[in-house]
Amino acid sequence: MNRNQAKLKILHVNIRSIKTKQKQILLKNLINKHDPDIISLNETYLTNKSKLQIGGFDIIRADRIAKKGGGAALCIKTQLVYKEIFLGNISGPDDACGLTVISGNQSISIFSIYSPPKAPLNQALFTKITADHKNYIITGDLNGLNKLWNCKTENKCGRDLEELINRKSLQILNNGSITYPRGKSVLDLTLTSRSLAQYKHTFTVLNDQISDHQPTIVTINNIKCARRKITFKKTDWDRYTELLSLGNTTPLQINSKPDLDIAATT
Repeated sequence: MNRNQAKLKILHVNIRSIKTKQKQILLKNLINKHDPDIISLNETYLTNKSKLQIGGFDIIRADRIAKKGGGAALCIKTQLVYKEIFLGNISGPDDACGLTVISGNQSISIFSIYSPPKAPLNQALFTKITADHKNYIITGDLNGLNKLWNCKTENKCGRDLEELINRKSLQILNNGSITYPRGKSVLDLTLTSRSLAQYKHTFTVLNDQISDHQPTIVTINNIKCARRKITFKKTDWDRYTELLSLGNTTPLQINSKPDLDIAATT
């Protein structure tokens, strides 16, 4: 793959519970259709007793502990090299998780944040992200209303977020399309550091219906994430011959792409 073909694709979904089989099927269809490298999930409704598996992806979770609902997760293709970012108590009222991938000689940090309605902007979380990381992408349902990103009304969280965007020189990747049709507003935002603004990108609000929020997908070109090295063991031809002599003629199968199974349990 040459530089012009390299790209990083991030799918964001406010799924409003991944526990149901219907939502798992809808998410599976989205993944098969768009083939994202990373998936941001908001309002997973998972608890620390829940299990979540998505075939071909590793999962980092930030479950809501104090009460029901909420939750965030990042799902990353298993063949990509990454490191989890531990946010600890800094996430405050938000459900937030992060990871870092390597592209060339630079690292890119990706965060999924779900901010509950009427919650104040988590200044400490955003300050830590912008202070600790040079290249970063923030995506999530931030519940901040502001006319700057095409909301008809504004709230305090949205005004504070606008001030932070200006102060930290963040780039808004949204194109003004509505992500929350019921409220005719843009609640799901994708923001990047100024250092990533040099990369061409496409941002799309998808028509796929999966909850009361529309999924979004951003593709950033000319970013090729490091992949794990795959090693193969030396073939034991003596053992292979022995198996044939015993009548075992079943050929070995190698799947280039794992089956995409999604399962969530409580």
